[in-house]
Amino acid sequence: MMIIGNQEARNRLQTYLEQHAVASSGQVSFFLLYGPANIGKAAIALELAQSYLWIYAQWWLLHIKDMSAILGKKHSIKIAEKSETEEYKTLYEEHHYQDLWVREINNWLQQSAFGWSKILLIENIERMTSEATNAFLKACEEPLPNRVIIATTSNKSKILETILSRAISIPFSPLSEQEMEQYIKEKNIQIHSPEVKELLIMMAMGKPGTLENFAEQLAKDEERQNDIQKLIKILPYPWKIVEKYKIFEKFKEQGILEQFLDGWIAYCTHHHISHTTNRLKVKRLFQGNISKENVILYGLLG
Repeated sequence: MMIIGNQEARNRLQTYLEQHAVASSGQVSFFLLYGPANIGKAAIALELAQSYLWIYAQWWLLHIKDMSAILGKKHSIKIAEKSETEEYKTLYEEHHYQDLWVREINNWLQQSAFGWSKILLIENIERMTSEATNAFLKACEEPLPNRVIIATTSNKSKILETILSRAISIPFSPLSEQEMEQYIKEKNIQIHSPEVKELLIMMAMGKPGTLENFAEQLAKDEERQNDIQKLIKILPYPWKIVEKYKIFEKFKEQGILEQFLDGWIAYCTHHHISHTTNRLKVKRLFQGNISKENVILYGLLG
């Protein structure tokens, strides 16, 4: 499967890996991929790591996933497992993913790779607790040869300076609309109308992972498909305020209202639909403490 977008960042990481293979030293090669969530940082890193390690990837690639979305809460990376908690069992049994802590990760890094490289991929390294970070840094300070660490983050400001100072940082950016179109074709994502596809691309704001999630939700929820289709039809008509509000209520309950408003504003701007300024005000009001009832009274949903 071809990786879409961020080709410059991908080429840069690939070059570093190739240089590591030719002239590896006793130092750990540590790369930090940073940029917005859901733009493919981990996917690109995983694809390059598997290509680099070839048939040895099943033994010498360790992928520490971020399961926050599945857990419904922050999936922290701790220094050591304390007990067989329910969280641990859920990760292992239902999702076939064994949760590893930093001491286990460090032990894996220290084990011999029989002359070949080992690659550690950590999704959203900012999830590490302070205690875990301090323990992890020892793996960087006392390395064995041929070790590569690739970490991702969607919030570089949350990374400790001690981590940043040891890493080569590689920036990633949101995809363009053309790249998002290409992503849909490459992944064969089924979206039932060109108008909905355009709106979903704008809602996703250049994040292919977010787009794919939206499309999966729509495929499972015919009512949401109908709501979005209806909104597209009534967008130009200010007097449809009650109908719009009912659909907004549903989106707020589903947790997609903010993302929909982003896409809604971009869609209206692109198609020269009036009242875009009012829609920007609507978003600001929703982000504040003003009740939705007052938003309607102000007449800003037209």
